[in-house]
Amino acid sequence: MKTLLKLLLLAEMALLIWGFYTKQTDIQKGDVIIGSAVVMLAFVLMPFFLYTRYKDKKLSEYMFPKEGPKKNNNRLFERSQSFGRELYHIYKSNISTALDETNIIFHKR
Repeated sequence: MKTLLKLLLLAEMALLIWGFYTKQTDIQKGDVIIGSAVVMLAFVLMPFFLYTRYKDKKLSEYMFPKEGPKKNNNRLFERSQSFGRELYHIYKSNISTALDETNIIFHKR
């Protein structure tokens, strides 16, 4: 399987190179050759590669179950809320200290 895949890839590259070489002398014929190489790449080589790559894998391990994803995200949600509150308080305290400093500077005169 892997050798056949390598041979198809080699044929694909040769067809593309031949298409670009032919395009220098005959534009229409070069475009046809390059187009057929792209079609071969998209509809022959890529599905064959995907089939050989995922032939013996359990794809159901990578999918969500039919009842949906697990709902154990409460702790993460609570952590994100508390982190947001902490950031807000830090931001507010920095703003109030900055305002106090500017008031001291401008009212000092």
